[in-house]
Amino acid sequence: MESDSYDNTTEVLAQLSTRKSNFNYVSLGELSRDIPERIERLRVCRNRYVDFVRALPLGVKPDFVMVIDFDIKNRALNLKPLAMLKSINWWDGIFVNQKGPYYDIYALRKTGWVEDDCFKTYRELTKVMSAKKAKREAIWRQMHRIPLDSGLIEVDSAFGGLGIYRRWVFDRFDYQLFNQTTISESEHVSLHNKIRDSGGKLFIVPAMTNFSYTPHNLAAFKVFRGIDLLLKAQLFRGFRRMLRKLLA
Repeated sequence: MESDSYDNTTEVLAQLSTRKSNFNYVSLGELSRDIPERIERLRVCRNRYVDFVRALPLGVKPDFVMVIDFDIKNRALNLKPLAMLKSINWWDGIFVNQKGPYYDIYALRKTGWVEDDCFKTYRELTKVMSAKKAKREAIWRQMHRIPLDSGLIEVDSAFGGLGIYRRWVFDRFDYQLFNQTTISESEHVSLHNKIRDSGGKLFIVPAMTNFSYTPHNLAAFKVFRGIDLLLKAQLFRGFRRMLRKLLA
């Protein structure tokens, strides 16, 4: 599922679909003109693949569905833990970890870690402190490194760029808002609230990784934030774009 790409993504996808008979894609075009709010666009895009899964004929319906964001380069992709997890039935969704700090605080809900929308927390904190300090407290300080040898971590929600669900999840639920919650809520949280409300179990699998560092989790380090800020100067913007492209 693709939309609003401003590089050669659609050309690459077209080439892949020509070369590989088992590969296909759907381009939704420039949704941002009609749906300017990013999270609402994501709900639309994600619900399109939910519709696709539901429409599959019974004979070809998969047991599992992998959801992966390809705007992140999966340079440290390790799905070996999946071989063991496929044979057990007490999970309904599992999510990757990063070798660096866990970055997807927006989609994360875990008691004692992130219990609310990090951007909502950020906005509340800006009432009593600077925006910089508020962002550090609400987002960057929550990007903890999860040891790869940790046991499964049960969560109310997570994503991290790659998730694997049992097919029944998409047979029953989609990414629309749950119980009329705030429209800015992560679309993953909306889906996962429905799964949890039905008794489903969701876990981060620490040994299952997709990358080490991108600008997202490098921002957890003060020194990188300083370097990134310095490179915003006009003189260094070309180098900054190149550095971010390499890290993406």
